Amino acid sequence: SPLLISGIQLYEKHPIAGGGFADIYLAILDEKPVALKHLRIFKLHQDWLKTNHRFVREAAIWKELDHPNILPFFGVDAATFEPHLCMVSPWMENGDILGYCTNKATTDITDLLEQVALGLGYLHQESIVHGDLCGNNILVDDTGRIRLSDFDLAVFDDATQSNPSSSTSHHGSVRWMAPELHFPRDFGLSQFKRTFSTDVYAYACVCLEPPFMEITNEAEVLIEISKGLRPGQPSTLPVGRVVAESLWAIFHQCWNKCPDSR
Repeated sequence: SPLLISGIQLYEKHPIAGGGFADIYLAILDEKPVALKHLRIFKLHQDWLKTNHRFVREAAIWKELDHPNILPFFGVDAATFEPHLCMVSPWMENGDILGYCTNKATTDITDLLEQVALGLGYLHQESIVHGDLCGNNILVDDTGRIRLSDFDLAVFDDATQSNPSSSTSHHGSVRWMAPELHFPRDFGLSQFKRTFSTDVYAYACVCLEPPFMEITNEAEVLIEISKGLRPGQPSTLPVGRVVAESLWAIFHQCWNKCPDSR
């Protein structure tokens, strides 16, 4: 298969980072550093096979994407953690947007956020919902360009849970999730479903990163969201940059209670 690549060598056996449903390893391919994303799958054999098929289908879609603000995709590694599959992409030495902005005092935040919007717009144009847009999934390449990652990987959450009925089966970044994702029935929805509108809501939250920064408890954040409240207006961002007044009207439009009005 053109998706499969060989010759991957782990740089070290322990993951460099990990999320709710995957571990990230630093590996070497053709003498260059690459990121190896290994999904944690705890399903029975039959369901695991189904998940692997879905994995390959999603990988094929990612392989076809071509945009300067989307993380490139090299292919699938089937050997390192056999029988599990891994996604292979370039290693982003600059890490995510949060660390990058903290380390680069002269960074133009507005330009970076515009690049995030362009990348997200491209995904939507290609009929792809990101599903978990937050600072941790917004990477920066060696040239300082934004690269969106982990889009649509949220669909694998159920496959990586040993108990699909658990409260964590709909993994996501609580503070960035639109209210209809937390409380679908309140919006006349029969089920949890990520949409273009929930991505737009999350984008405005990314502009504040982290949203609800004055609240440390995630449960309290949920209570605020259930009351219809939105992230408050800080005087500065964590990295010391002022939030322009002109942006707030845009943020609130992105946070509209009615998903179709965002």
